[in-house]
Amino acid sequence: MATHADDFINLVIDLHKAETNFFNGDFCSNVSNLDKVIADDYLEFGKSGRIHHKNDVIDELVRCGSRDITIENFTVNTLGTANLFLVHYKSVDGDGNRALRYSIWQKTQNGYKILFHQGTSTTE
Repeated sequence: MATHADDFINLVIDLHKAETNFFNGDFCSNVSNLDKVIADDYLEFGKSGRIHHKNDVIDELVRCGSRDITIENFTVNTLGTANLFLVHYKSVDGDGNRALRYSIWQKTQNGYKILFHQGTSTTE
C-alpha cells in the first residue's frame, strides 16, 4: 500500500523528469510533446528579463535542441491544492552559468502541465 510519503516521492520524480525534458533535444524537437506539457496561458519571465508565452517558448525549445544543464537542490512544494506545485532549483549550464529557476505545475487528467516559469541569473 502506497503511503503519502511514497506519493510525494513519486511526484518529485515526475516533476524532476518533466523539468529535465526541457533540456533534452529529443523531447523538445517534437512540438506535440511541448504542446502537451505547456499550458495554453503559460507565462515565463526569462533570466534575460524578457516575458515569454507558450508559442515563443515552443519555438525557442525546438530551435535550441539539447542543452548541457544540470539541476541542483530540486524542491517541490504544494500550492494550496493537491493539484498545484511550485518547483524550485538551481541550474548550471556547461559554461558554469547559474540560474535560480521556479516553475508552477498543475496535475491534470492527462499528466502535468507547466503554467509558469521564471529563471533568474545568479552567482551563487
